[in-house]
Amino acid sequence: MKRYHEEHIAVERPHLNIGSATQRIYKFPNNYGASIVWGGSLQTAIRGNADSPYELAVIRFVDEEDYYLDYTTPLGNDVFRHLNEEQIRDLLKQIKNLEGEY
Repeated sequence: MKRYHEEHIAVERPHLNIGSATQRIYKFPNNYGASIVWGGSLQTAIRGNADSPYELAVIRFVDEEDYYLDYTTPLGNDVFRHLNEEQIRDLLKQIKNLEGEY
């Protein structure tokens, strides 16, 4: 996966709960971010689509490291599944432009 908004990548690591999947966390100045997961057993079991192998959740940071999934944004109230790289790029831009409370 390309590294969009690289200056806002907080961490990239093996996913803690999904074997052999990768998770990338983005944190934007508005205290919103994204958790993107791809690969491994997640891709096979849930998506299984080589053209759209990504899952993205909008997250909200409580402090520098702690965050929660935020289903209250104008972007939607669920995790986005079956995404391709263009859709990831577009969603990251929208998340970066959300108006934060901070």
